[in-house]
Amino acid sequence: MNNISIIKLPKILEKLGDGDYRIKIKNSKVVIFSKNNRYEHNEIKKILEEN
Repeated sequence: MNNISIIKLPKILEKLGDGDYRIKIKNSKVVIFSKNNRYEHNEIKKILEEN
C-alpha cells in the first residue's frame, strides 16, 4: 500500500478542523490517521481530492 506523504498533513488538518488526532508515521508516510474516526489510505485520498 502506498501511504500519504507527511507533506500533505496540513491540507488534511485544515479540511477536518480542530480536534484530537492520532497520527502514526513510518518512513515519512502517514500509516494511521484518526480523528474520532479512523481514516484509511483511500479515505485520506478522497479528502485531499475534495480540496
